[in-house]
Amino acid sequence: MVLAPAAAPLEPPPVLEPAGSEVRSESERFGFNFFCEDAIIFNSFIHDTGLIDLPMGGRHFTWVNKVGSKMSKLHRFLISDDVLHTNTDLKVVALDRLWSNHNLIPLHCKKNDFGPIPFKIFNSWFDRIAFKDMVKEKWDAISDLEQSKPLYSKLKDLKSHLKLWSLKRLRLIIKNCILATLPDLDKKIDDGYTIDVDMTTRINRMQELEDLEKPESMDIVQKSRVK
Repeated sequence: MVLAPAAAPLEPPPVLEPAGSEVRSESERFGFNFFCEDAIIFNSFIHDTGLIDLPMGGRHFTWVNKVGSKMSKLHRFLISDDVLHTNTDLKVVALDRLWSNHNLIPLHCKKNDFGPIPFKIFNSWFDRIAFKDMVKEKWDAISDLEQSKPLYSKLKDLKSHLKLWSLKRLRLIIKNCILATLPDLDKKIDDGYTIDVDMTTRINRMQELEDLEKPESMDIVQKSRVK
């Protein structure tokens, strides 16, 4: 009787960084091999073209894998001296990454106030329990108490009530509670002080966020069609 040799266990595939993942120094990479020659080429390119790497606040790394064991600074703004000369107050700040592996990194020099955000009713509201009954109950109350008011005034009162309802609805409260826990977890991951419990907690929070984001995705689709 001839026994077949045991099959070798399959090794998990290596975790690769996204394309275009070069860094400038070893401190901009964690959990991956650092290749000094590649960094020298990248730094030489920046120097030879006269570009300026704007300092970034908020985070050391801008990409992290799902469990926080591998991190890199993959994103940066390289600008010419002329741009910096005409925009002396340019700022780069990495925001919380939330459900993405990448941080949102805005480049801004001045904030504009475009006034209050217009009020909109979203289709997802009609899928919420008791929304229609709530609107009918409030409209009946407005009509009974303010019979002499014109229609536009009654609609304005109803809009104010819906604004309060949309701010106080349970989903938003739960989402804000989840979001409040993520910055501290991301900061610990970014600084390299996490333990396994922290990584598991972040994965669970991201799943909870994903479940809450489904109705909001319907709102975004509706917004995209508004001209």
